[in-house]
Amino acid sequence: MKSGLNIRIIAEWNMRMAISSLVIKSIHTWLYDEKVNEVIVQDTEEKAFKQTDYLKDMIGEMVNNKTVELVGTEEISGRNTYHVRLTPKDTELYQKEMEFWFDEKTWVPLKIHTGMEDFETTIVYDNVEFQKDLDDALFTFNIPEDANVLTADDFEVEKRSPEEIQELASFPIPEITKLPKNYELVDSYYDQAYQMANFVYYHNDNEMDSIAFMVSADPEGEMLDGIPFEEGEAITIAGKDMTYISYEEMQSFIWGVNGVLYDVTIMSQEISKEEAIDIVKSIQ
Repeated sequence: MKSGLNIRIIAEWNMRMAISSLVIKSIHTWLYDEKVNEVIVQDTEEKAFKQTDYLKDMIGEMVNNKTVELVGTEEISGRNTYHVRLTPKDTELYQKEMEFWFDEKTWVPLKIHTGMEDFETTIVYDNVEFQKDLDDALFTFNIPEDANVLTADDFEVEKRSPEEIQELASFPIPEITKLPKNYELVDSYYDQAYQMANFVYYHNDNEMDSIAFMVSADPEGEMLDGIPFEEGEAITIAGKDMTYISYEEMQSFIWGVNGVLYDVTIMSQEISKEEAIDIVKSIQ
């Protein structure tokens, strides 16, 4: 089998009573929904699949934001593992500690335990084989002849200026009037089908830091009802009741007014909660 990232997943989603297949072969991805007979095809630049870089970034994030403790060694699925516990350094986060059981030889996690307040998840891989010789054809998906095929072009939304969005939208579109230093608007677009406007501001020196402002029509309140309010904090800013959700470097403010949903999501370790609140206050 050729080298590269190769994954094949077949999952039965009980909620939808459908079989979905995800096949990734190096730079090609197929996601097939059997219920609607629809497949999404995506080709990605090969450089995007540098697994070592991904693992390096993930481990770096863990070390910077969590206290790492080697609990000991245990046998999982017939293999020796290192039991590692990660505890968030920020005690205000709603996420609890995480635990990993890494295979001693490959460092692949064979067991993962995570918790968020009243919700906990444990994943165990009980049938694991390494260095198995697999047919390359296993990672090629044969698209059914009558399937509806979608590509990235079908999901592309045309960029619009804030002025154009104001004219297109059937509901008021406010704007952020106070931004932190070195942030500027880079992306803005409007999805006519979903009646949704998005504005994304990036830090000039660090493209990983961003402020995203989403405004969407929600006349029946369905989107607002789907927000996991139990995972956040109820706060009031400028007379508006909203939910504040914080997770590591992410902060999100969500609220609804007169059938319109608003969401400000900030991705940055440099912006404090107080500074984030000032950003939300400036929306008008």
